[in-house]
Amino acid sequence: MAPLVDCVQRLSDENKRLQRKVDELEMYSRRSCVRVFGVPEENKDTDAVVMTIAKKLDVPLEKSDLVVSHRVGKSDPSKPRPIIARISNYNARHSLIKGSKNLSKVDGMQGWSVNQELTKARSKVAYEARQLVKAKIAKSTFIWDGKIFVVDHNERKHLLVCLDDLLHLKSMLTGETSDT
Repeated sequence: MAPLVDCVQRLSDENKRLQRKVDELEMYSRRSCVRVFGVPEENKDTDAVVMTIAKKLDVPLEKSDLVVSHRVGKSDPSKPRPIIARISNYNARHSLIKGSKNLSKVDGMQGWSVNQELTKARSKVAYEARQLVKAKIAKSTFIWDGKIFVVDHNERKHLLVCLDDLLHLKSMLTGETSDT
């Protein structure tokens, strides 16, 4: 029975390793993308929307820096679909994301936001990291180049790549043991 348990453990470890590798590759392909939320559907020209946001935030984005943009997801009358945009200029992309916290101060752009494009797995980790902050287990969380960081109450930064990392950090910060 022990060899079978060892085999299952090895396969489980290999599966986790491969899932991380796939996530890294997906993240690499998304590194130049941003997701824009809250823009009403009547704004059909998504390139113009991204360029307008950049202009309002004083971000030096040239039309040639905007590779492509379009809406993603299913149409839902209750909320607008997000816009995904690929931006070739790293500095402009970074400035757009950083400056987006000021969108609420721009007339007509309240409720709009610009975020880094994350994989589904990393989006879940980012969401759970925000829950740690809400529960006051951690001080803050931020995302930098697709990497999720949690800052604890001692100002230490912890890098989270997958849900296992988050569960380990949570157990470390709370003193509880995790099931993984």
